Amino acid sequence: MLTLVKELVNYLTRWLKRYEAHAEHKQLAPVKDKFWFERDDGSFRIARWRPESQPRVQPMRTNWSQIVTTFGNPDWRGIKGSALLKAGPGTRKWKRNHMTLAKNLPGHDVFSARGLKKLYINKAVLPSLVEVMRRLVMLKQAGLLPGWDLHTLQCFNPRRVGYQEWSNWSAHAYGAALDINPSTNGRGIRGTIPRLVVDVFKSCGFIWGGDFKSVETDPMHLAWWR
Repeated sequence: MLTLVKELVNYLTRWLKRYEAHAEHKQLAPVKDKFWFERDDGSFRIARWRPESQPRVQPMRTNWSQIVTTFGNPDWRGIKGSALLKAGPGTRKWKRNHMTLAKNLPGHDVFSARGLKKLYINKAVLPSLVEVMRRLVMLKQAGLLPGWDLHTLQCFNPRRVGYQEWSNWSAHAYGAALDINPSTNGRGIRGTIPRLVVDVFKSCGFIWGGDFKSVETDPMHLAWWR
């Protein structure tokens, strides 16, 4: 008898959550070619709704204090005559407090990128990347990404923008940017990343290098800041 009561309570709880979610969704106006993702009993499903807003506060690319507050100060020191950077005295502490080795990200068994099994990334960015990958897995399983594979995923690289000695630090030097499928998404070209994939990254707070206007387009580049 007790078991029956527990099953009934669980069923009513699940039904109430779905009813509340449905009622909330009906208040939103559907938008053509946009997807809205929701949790449903621990999983994700796809609906034709406006993408969720990004709740996490992100730094401006041109605001040094916001960048350091969000990602920490890696204390990279320039090497004369080289675009690469070397570690300063505070780098080890920064890595311990702000960087993490993410293992077995969602999609590591769906896509072929080795970076999904192990990726060194800034802790502030990791939750958004996990959300991106969950959504991409759902799209793949729904047959909405036919023939597309995430075969390369890169993140951390202590260097300056464009490997130019006079440039600012790259978002990769903070572990706050990703390069995906660089072999087919080089600078100055349109690239091969499906627009739906780009929209998923944008909905989770990433900016896309394919949208760059003032500099050469960089379709492989996705950075987690404004």
